[in-house]
Formats: sequence, structure tokens, C-alpha cells
Amino acid sequence: MLSVLLYAAETWTLLDGDCRALEVFHVKCQRQFLQVKWHQFIQNDETTESTGLPSISESISHRRNSLFGHVARLQEDVPAHKALNCHVDLSLRRPLSSQWNRRADCPRNRGLTRFGGTTASCLLTSEGVPSIVVITGRR
Repeated sequence: MLSVLLYAAETWTLLDGDCRALEVFHVKCQRQFLQVKWHQFIQNDETTESTGLPSISESISHRRNSLFGHVARLQEDVPAHKALNCHVDLSLRRPLSSQWNRRADCPRNRGLTRFGGTTASCLLTSEGVPSIVVITGRR
């Protein structure tokens, strides 16, 4: 059941509320497994001690560390390894390498234009003709 519940959990962005909801579900499943009824007044700590299962947050943390180790051991030319190095460099306030500069043929704005608080987003077809225009903000 945990493998289904935590599928790709190492890539999730969890808020405190999400983590609490996962923990509640995990304890509820443990209580069902142990056949604990609501009127027996057994605390959650006792339930988790009797099953011996780690908490959901510990499992997710272990999965994230495993993924980090895997990406850190990849070869230097793999895009995931380059992205990890870029993130580490940015967090340590190191200057980025020249490989992250914008190509000369790349436009600065990809169909995104601002008009005094209103944003118009335009998706271009292969011929350069606007196909969809989305306007958000004040009118």
C-alpha cells in the first residue's frame, strides 16, 4: 500500500497540510490493519510503535535523499546533473557557467506582452501566426 501511496513522492512539493493529511491516512490504515476500533482509545504513537512502520515524512525524506544521491552520481553531461549543479551554484551565490546563457536566436519574450497591468499571452504557430491569445488582469 505504501508504494502506491508514495508513488513519485520524492518529486512532490509538500505543504504542511499535505504532510498532515498523508500522516492521518497512514495512521488510519495502520489502525485498520491492527483492527483497532475508535472506542478503544489507543493513541497514534502506540499504533505506530506496534506496527513498526516509519512515518510518511521519514519515508519521503529517505526517497528524496536516494534521488539526490542518484542524480549527484550521474555523469557530468547528463541534464539532471547539470540542473543539480546549477541549483547548488545558485543557492551558494556562485556565478553560473556560460552554458546557461540565452542562445542568440532565442527571443527574449515568447509571446508575453504587458500592457499596464494586463498580460496578453500569445501562442504562435510554426508560421509565426498567433493561434491563441489569453488576456489576464485588469480590463
